[in-house]
Amino acid sequence: VELAAESPEYFANTGIRKAVLLTRYAALVKSWLMDERNHAHISYPWDPCIDDHTGIRIPDEALFSQWERTSLPLSVSPQYRAIFREFVDYFESQMDATGDNTLALELILLKQLANS
Repeated sequence: VELAAESPEYFANTGIRKAVLLTRYAALVKSWLMDERNHAHISYPWDPCIDDHTGIRIPDEALFSQWERTSLPLSVSPQYRAIFREFVDYFESQMDATGDNTLALELILLKQLANS
C-alpha cells in the first residue's frame, strides 16, 4: 500500500476546513480571555499560554466555574496583539480557501483586537 504524502494542513472538504478554523478561533479567544484575566493585575511583561511551539491549545474546561465572574475592562496585551495579527493572516487564508464570506464579521473583530 502506498499512501500519498499530504501536508499537515490537509482537509477532505471545506466543511472540515471551516470547522478546524472555527475551533482554533474559539480556542484562541478563550486562551486570550483566560490569560488577560490571570494577568490583569501584573504590570511586568508576561508570556501568553500560546506560542510557536505549543500552538493554540484547547483551554482546560476544569479551570472554569459554572458561575459568572466579575467583569474586567476589555484589554489586549501587546503579546496577544501580535498573536491576533498573525492569526488574522491565517483566518483570511482559510476564509478564502473555503470561499465562505459569512466569516467576515469574525475577521473584522480579529482585526480590531490586533490593532487595539
